[in-house]
Amino acid sequence: MAVTDSSITTLWELETLGIRDSTEVLSVKEKDMKIKEIFLSTVTRKTDGRYVIRLPWKEGHPVLPTNRNIAIKRLENTSNR
Repeated sequence: MAVTDSSITTLWELETLGIRDSTEVLSVKEKDMKIKEIFLSTVTRKTDGRYVIRLPWKEGHPVLPTNRNIAIKRLENTSNR
């Protein structure tokens, strides 16, 4: 098996950049279209002319645990000092 410059370059790219599935790699134009689509779906305009943009929350994330009791305890300790 002959080793060519292109195979060495490919191997080097995989090692330095990480292995990526070619189906997951989007072109710049596809990324721009996706970003524009998300932007247009999250922006609204109020009657006074101001724009309102939704915060970019991560969808499908696990529910965060509540820390209310810990926060109350820390407040009490700080107040007692």
